[in-house]
Amino acid sequence: MLRRRVGAGAAAALTLAALTACSGTPAANTTSGDATTLSTPAPTPVTSTAAGASVYGAYAFVQPAAWIVDAGRQTKGVTTYLKAPQPVSGVIPTFTVATSTVKPVPSLDDLAKQGAITARQRSATVTDVADRLIGGEPAQGYVVTSSTPKTGATGTQALSQTQYFVIHDGTIYVTTFTSSTASAASLKPTQDAILASWSWTTP
Repeated sequence: MLRRRVGAGAAAALTLAALTACSGTPAANTTSGDATTLSTPAPTPVTSTAAGASVYGAYAFVQPAAWIVDAGRQTKGVTTYLKAPQPVSGVIPTFTVATSTVKPVPSLDDLAKQGAITARQRSATVTDVADRLIGGEPAQGYVVTSSTPKTGATGTQALSQTQYFVIHDGTIYVTTFTSSTASAASLKPTQDAILASWSWTTP
């Protein structure tokens, strides 16, 4: 069986490098005299760590059963690199988290748009996904579909990478879930479980 492990961490790092060169709840109208302004409720970060969660510095989440940390692929920018124990449809699924601090901090809209531009420049197809909350903070993202050469064989392997951008305490976090395109739908609950269990270790 083809065993392909994709450099998801490198992809996340490249995205952040490009960003360096979502709305959550809809805004509510507030009226004062003749002037009308918009106010957006502040997000409420989740700081209660879920049972069984692993702590990765400023954040924590429940690691999928049997998945392991690939410490050799964790760098200064890629703070988490998890991989499944075996391939699914020819690709070993991975989950990575990359972090970056940029001043001034861009908006989520700008982060997602610039990330999508970077992906398209690499000849990938980008599809928007619905906004969501990660650890109580608003997040925006998309799915990147691309092809990569197969390892030890001719032809290419279709890949699916779901990326979300979230900002907490002035730091940008990019989560990337990578799998084969064929297994993306069946593995979506795994990604959703990780993000649903997410919490922050600092307010």
